[in-house]
Amino acid sequence: MKHFPACLAPALQQRLHILLGRCEALCWEAYVGTPENNGFEHPQWQPLREQARQVLDLLGWQTVREHINELAQDCRAALKKWPD
Repeated sequence: MKHFPACLAPALQQRLHILLGRCEALCWEAYVGTPENNGFEHPQWQPLREQARQVLDLLGWQTVREHINELAQDCRAALKKWPD
């Protein structure tokens, strides 16, 4: 997140950080799910999906798409702070 991409407008960078913070604030059930379902069905995810769509619209999917490998690597690295 810190360097994705360096030319990103400050307002968009701020919205991405807010979205990341909200993801990190998910309750345990939303984050890991339950034996009966996966966490993505938890109601806490719906506002995050809507916010993510808004940010993608503002970014323009083509802009994000050309950086998707870098973004995926950053996401994988961020997830390592939550070991199994």
